[in-house]
Amino acid sequence: MHIGNGKIHNAALFTIGCAIGAGTAILLAAQSGKQTRRDLLHLGKSAKKRCEGVVLDVGHKIDKTFNGLAERWQDEVNRCQQLADEAKHAIEKGKGYIHRMSA
Repeated sequence: MHIGNGKIHNAALFTIGCAIGAGTAILLAAQSGKQTRRDLLHLGKSAKKRCEGVVLDVGHKIDKTFNGLAERWQDEVNRCQQLADEAKHAIEKGKGYIHRMSA
């Protein structure tokens, strides 16, 4: 039983120490709780605005990158179409040449 009473005694001392520490912190705080809450709210709003700015910036960069890739893709499609047209024209000329040679 003595061990149990020692644990209770230690728990009581710990609780009293926490209460004294919390009370001392409140008494020695540089500003009121109301001011601290205002400061925390301001910091939260500021962090939110910065995060929104980062999200917008990243979104713009993604859009710019995507648009750049889309333009390059379209340029390549056009170049391939031009090459295909040139190849088709060359084949037609080749067929004409072969037809003339075999006649």
